[in-house]
Amino acid sequence: MREIIEYVEKKTGKKAIVDKAGENAPYNGVPEYSINTQKAQTLGFRFSSLHDWIYELLDYYVWNDRNRS
Repeated sequence: MREIIEYVEKKTGKKAIVDKAGENAPYNGVPEYSINTQKAQTLGFRFSSLHDWIYELLDYYVWNDRNRS
């Protein structure tokens, strides 16, 4: 998470405000969940790595935020 926050800070030139006393996010307090993907992989589904697409997605949103009319 820190890596992504630092990336967005660098791209936007703004410092993220991270505060444990801040407003609750919708999923705070919800137990962590994981999904067993073995069956999908056995059937031939290939999962992508987060690093394969996350930075392009972040760039898209940063660019759109900067160019809002």
